[in-house]
Amino acid sequence: MTAVKHVLLYLLFSVLSLGLSGDLKTVALHDILNIDLSEYTEGSNAALLFIIPDNCHDCHMHKKLLNEISSDVLYSGDIFHLNDMTVPWINMLSAPVILFLNNERKIPYLGPLHRTHLINAMHQFTTGVQSARLDDANFEHDTQASTGSTTGNWLVIFDEITPDTLQIYDGLSLTLRAKHVNIGVLDPKQSTRTAKRFNISIPSDSAQNNPLISAILLKQSTMYQYSENLHRMDYEQVTQFALTGYPNHIKGSIPRPRMML
Repeated sequence: MTAVKHVLLYLLFSVLSLGLSGDLKTVALHDILNIDLSEYTEGSNAALLFIIPDNCHDCHMHKKLLNEISSDVLYSGDIFHLNDMTVPWINMLSAPVILFLNNERKIPYLGPLHRTHLINAMHQFTTGVQSARLDDANFEHDTQASTGSTTGNWLVIFDEITPDTLQIYDGLSLTLRAKHVNIGVLDPKQSTRTAKRFNISIPSDSAQNNPLISAILLKQSTMYQYSENLHRMDYEQVTQFALTGYPNHIKGSIPRPRMML
């Protein structure tokens, strides 16, 4: 009798798991481009898109994560798998890649390929988290750098601000905000006063798609500056610097704001 109960409980759990786990759909490129995203509104579950080509030899971690999340009884959102090399909506990335989709945004997931990190980033996405758009006018107000960063720890990226670059940094913000680090982007060519304040200069002959950038972390009234060459697409290095690697880089006092002449 006990064995029968165990079998019945197993079958019941299996049925519940099938009912609660994410709804996985394998789609073609034209299907995903024509998908109706109106039901995925901010504040509700977003859709997950895994772009994993079948002939990819370095995609085992992405495939493993897709299998885990699609069978997760605690995740009930829609999951799409695109077997293609093309990455729609994101010009700067190539497959394999994971995207969060809703009716307003298409943002890449750039965190560790682990279910818990992905779920945490999904929560940040659904609540509208994004990178701060910083400039000379709002930098001090938003970061409160010279007053002790009472708004929290800030990773500041000095790079060109375009719709394409903001997609990348918005993707980074999902992982970093889950770890209580704010991320802001400032264009040093446009906001020259703040760039000079932090002694930031970006080479003018940088590669167009993956140029050199600069990064600083403002943490507990101290500034840490990334001390090695850093490129826009080095998001793993950026994340590591912001979370754990900053003690290995240049440490100094946060410079006071420059007076306007």
